[in-house]
Amino acid sequence: MVDNDQEQSEGHSSPKYVWPQTKVPSSANDEPEDPLQHVYRQATSLSSKLFGNVQNFVTTVPPKPPKPAELGQMFSHTINPVLSGAKKNLDKVVLVAKPVVTEVGRGLDGVRVRAQTVLEKTGVSKVFGETQDDLSDAAAKLTGKDGLCSKCQLLPKDLCLLDQAIEAIDTSGPEREWATPLSRIIYHADWCRVCRLLLNMLCESGNDPLKHPTVAPYVQDEISGWTMREWIMAGWEFTDEHWPFGHGEQRPEGASYLLGPSGQTLGVIVGRAGRLAASYSVRTAMNPRRTFKDVSRDQRYRERLKLEREKQSRYPLSCVIKITTRTQPGTTMPGMLFVNLFGYGRKVGADLHILSSFRLRAISSKDSGAINNLLSSRTTGSFSYGRLLDPDWIDPSIGRLWLRECESKHGSECNEHGFAIAMQKPGFLRVIDVEAFCVKEVANPAECRFIALSYVWGGAKMVKLQHNNMDTLMRENGLLQFMHALPQTIVDAIEVVHAMGERHLWVDSLCILQDDTKEAKDQIACMDRVYGSALATIVAAQGTTAHSGLEGVRQSYVPKVAQLPVKNRSLHQVAAEVKDDISLIAPLAITDHNVDASAWNARAWTFQERLLSRRLIVFTHGQVIWHCRKMICREDMTVEDSNVPYTRLQWLSLKPRYLGVDTGRDWIDGSVEITRHGATQLVRSATFAEYVKAVEQYTHRQMSYQSDILNASAGLMHIFSLCFKSRILFGLPEGILDVALLWQPTQQLTRRIEFPSWSWSGWVGQVTYEKPFRITRGVDGKFVSFAQEACGEEGIRPLIRWHVWNAFAHHTVALNRNGLGFPFESAALPKEWENGPYSFDEIGNGGPRQAPTVPKQFPNVPKPDQCLFFWASSSTNFRFGKAITQESDQRYNIATSPRRYRLFDAESEVIGNVLLDGADEKWLARGRYEFIQMAEAQYSGLDNEVRNIEDCPLYLVMLIEWDEQRSIAYRLGLGRVQKTAWMLASPKLKLVCLG
Repeated sequence: MVDNDQEQSEGHSSPKYVWPQTKVPSSANDEPEDPLQHVYRQATSLSSKLFGNVQNFVTTVPPKPPKPAELGQMFSHTINPVLSGAKKNLDKVVLVAKPVVTEVGRGLDGVRVRAQTVLEKTGVSKVFGETQDDLSDAAAKLTGKDGLCSKCQLLPKDLCLLDQAIEAIDTSGPEREWATPLSRIIYHADWCRVCRLLLNMLCESGNDPLKHPTVAPYVQDEISGWTMREWIMAGWEFTDEHWPFGHGEQRPEGASYLLGPSGQTLGVIVGRAGRLAASYSVRTAMNPRRTFKDVSRDQRYRERLKLEREKQSRYPLSCVIKITTRTQPGTTMPGMLFVNLFGYGRKVGADLHILSSFRLRAISSKDSGAINNLLSSRTTGSFSYGRLLDPDWIDPSIGRLWLRECESKHGSECNEHGFAIAMQKPGFLRVIDVEAFCVKEVANPAECRFIALSYVWGGAKMVKLQHNNMDTLMRENGLLQFMHALPQTIVDAIEVVHAMGERHLWVDSLCILQDDTKEAKDQIACMDRVYGSALATIVAAQGTTAHSGLEGVRQSYVPKVAQLPVKNRSLHQVAAEVKDDISLIAPLAITDHNVDASAWNARAWTFQERLLSRRLIVFTHGQVIWHCRKMICREDMTVEDSNVPYTRLQWLSLKPRYLGVDTGRDWIDGSVEITRHGATQLVRSATFAEYVKAVEQYTHRQMSYQSDILNASAGLMHIFSLCFKSRILFGLPEGILDVALLWQPTQQLTRRIEFPSWSWSGWVGQVTYEKPFRITRGVDGKFVSFAQEACGEEGIRPLIRWHVWNAFAHHTVALNRNGLGFPFESAALPKEWENGPYSFDEIGNGGPRQAPTVPKQFPNVPKPDQCLFFWASSSTNFRFGKAITQESDQRYNIATSPRRYRLFDAESEVIGNVLLDGADEKWLARGRYEFIQMAEAQYSGLDNEVRNIEDCPLYLVMLIEWDEQRSIAYRLGLGRVQKTAWMLASPKLKLVCLG
C-alpha cells in the first residue's frame, strides 16, 4: 500500500510515481499559449524523450525482482516511468499518440505536421477539455497535498445520501453507482483521500483480494503468500508480469496501470515501440556496423523478436471497484455505501468474481457525535448511525442511544428475556448515587433503574463498605472523602453512568456490607436478581485488577484526586472528508477485542454476571461495544451496518416454557421420552443442554479462592433450580441427578477437598458431559442410523435409589421422594429396564433386584450433608490394562488430557474401560478401590465403537476408593463394563456413603 507516512520535504510528500512535467512560460510577459500549440508541445516532448528512455532501458542491467525487504525500490532503470507518464485516460489521446509514435523515426518536424492534421480532424477544444481532469490530478499528485482526484470528486453527488435526503430517494429507480479501475485507486492513494481509504480497506486482512480463493492459488511464484499491502509496497501493481488478477490477449478497459481505453492503447503502442527499439539497440551494440535493415533480415533476430512478442502478448484483465447505494432493487440504506472489487484470477478460463466486499458510511462531518446523526428507526426500519471518533477518548454518551433503542424496540427479548419472567426482583438493594456521590439504600428496589459493574478485583486494595465507614459513605458527598482509595475502574464507571443520563450504579464492594457474613451470603445468593434487574452491565473486560480502569474514558465529571493516571486510547479510524460537511468512514477493524479471550471472561465470578445480565456495555482495548440479544454496536456504527464478522456472545438461552410458563402444572422439560414402540428412555432436555454448556464454560475459569466455586455461581444455579423444579445439590440438579453425576474431565483434575467428590465442585479443572445422540429406527424398531444431537438420547438406564441428608429432620430421605434421579411418576422403574442393582440372593441366584432400605442415620459420617447414600452392586475383580489414547479425550488439551485405561477380567480378557478424574494414582497402591454399578449403558464411550447397538449390553460403573475406616467412598472416575463380565465378577450388594 502507498506509504502515507514517508518523509516529507517542505511539507509535501514525495510522490511514488512522477508525472512528466510540461514546460511552462519562462515569464509573465510570454504570450499565452494556444491550446493547439500546447497539445503539439506535449506530443513532441513525449516523442523526444521516448528513445532516450528506451536507450537507458536497454543499456542498463535490469534489476532482479525485489524481495519484501526491498519494497518500494522499483523502476529505477526500467521503461515504467515512461508508461506512468502516459496516464492521461482520454478516449481521444490515442488519435494524438498514434501518429506521434509512428513518426518517431522521421524527426520532430514530421511529428508536428502529422499531429496537426489529426488534431484538425478531431477537434482541439474537445480533446483539451477531456484531458484537463487528468492533468489536474497529475499536478496535484506532484504537490503531495491531500485532496480528491477528479473521479472521487463525483462521489458525493451520486452516492453520499444522508438521512436528510431520505425523502428524495427513489428506491424504484436505477441503482446509483460509481466505478473506477483498481489501478487508478492505487496510483492516486498517496494524495487522494478517498482512494487512500479504499486502498486501506482492500489491505485489511478480511478484505484482501489476494487471499480470495480464485486468486491466491494461482498468483505468480514470486508473490505467492503475499498480502495486498506487500504487493503494492513492492511496486508491482503497474507491471504486467506481476498482475495477479488474470491476463488476456487484449488490454481491456480498466486494466492494469493505465486509466482508460485510449490510454491503454497508448501504452500498447509505446510498449511495442520500446521493444522494437530495444531489440535494435541490442543487435547494433553487438555489431555496430550493421544497420537496422541488416538486423531485420537476420533470421536469428526474427526468431528472437517473435519470442519477445509472444511473451508480451498477454495483458492484465480489468479489476474494477464499484460502489452502490443498495444491495437489491427497491431497498436503500441512507448513508451506507456497498463496495465491491470485481476481477479475475489467473486460472485459465476464470470467471468474473467479487474479490473483495466491504461497506463504507457517509456521515456529516459537523458534530458527528451528536444525536442527530442517529438515523431514525421510523424512517429506515432499523437502528443506524455513523460517527467520527475521537482518537484519544471514548464518548460514553453513545451508551444512551444504545439503551434507548434497546428499551424501546427490542421488547421482551432484552427486557423480559427467558428466565427473567420467573425471576424475582431484589428484595434489598444498595446503589451508588452518582449525582449525590454517596451510597444509599433503595426504598423500592423493584422500581429502581440502575446499571451494574462487572470487573476483576485482582487482589487490589480498595475502599469497601463496612460497618466503620457505612455512615460516612451513605451521607451526601460522603463518597468524595474516599476518592483517593477508590479504584479507577469504579471512578470510570461513575463517569459512564453519568454520561448515559442514569443516576444509580451497583458495585459489589460498595453495595454489599463486606464485614457482615450473613448479608454477604444472602446477597451472593441473589446475584441473579441484581444483574438480571440492572438496565445494563458495564464490563471492564481488559482490566486485570480493579485499578486498571476503563481505557479511553476521560475523567471530566468525577473530581480528580489521587487515582492512577487516566489512560487515553490510541484509536485509528479510517476516514476521508469528501466535501465540507460530508465524510466517509470505514468500519473499525476487528483486532483482539474478542470478549471470550479477555481477562474478565477468564474469572469465575464474572461468569454468571455475563450470563445473567440483560445487556452488556463492554470496555476493552480503548473501545466500547454494546451487546444485547438483538444487536451489537460499536462506537462508529452498528455491526449490522458494518457487515464486519463479529462474535456474538452466548447468552443463557432459557425460554419461558422451560420454567413452566403457559404449560401444565405437571409439565417437566422433556427429560423422559416414550418412543412410538413403547420404550422409555432418558433424553437431554433443552434446560439440561444449557446447564451442560454453563458447567463446561464455568469449570475452566480461574478464582483466587477455591472455596468460592459454589458462591461464584449461586445466582446462576438459582435460575437452573427454577427450571428443573428441584434443588441444586453442590452444583448438580437433584431432579436429574442420574445424568448430572455423569460429568467427565477434559483434563487431569485435582481434588477440591472441601466439596464432595461426586460433584464437579469437588474438583479443580474443566469438566463436560458426553454428547447425546439420536438413533433412527424403522417401523419394526430396528436400528437404521446414528447421529449426535443436542437434545438426543443419553444412552443410560439408571439403577440406583438415591438418599440424601435432610438437615431439618436430621436423617436421610429419598431423593425426589421416590429415590429416582430422573423425573418419573412411577415409583417402579420402566418395565423394560432392569429393576435394580445386579446381586446374588442367599442361595446364590444372581440377577437385578430391588435394594434394601437405606438407614436413617449414619453416625460415623462427619459431613452427611455432603454425601449420597444408596445400595449398589460392587466388585473388585477387575485389573487395569494399557492406557487408551483417543481423539475425543484430547479435544480440549492434549498435554493434560485425562487418562483412560482398559479393564481386564481374571482371564485377561478386555471387558471395558475407565476414565479417571484425577492425575494422582496413589490410590492404586493403597488397594482400597472398587467398582460400583450405576446404570445400564448402550455405548462404551470409545471413539471407534460400532453404533448399531439395539439394547444396553453394558453397565455404567463408578470407580471409588474407600477411606481407611471404609465408611465413606470417594469418586475416582467413570467407566463401562460388559454385563456378562460383571455377572461373572461375583458382585456384592453394598451400602455406599459417597462423599
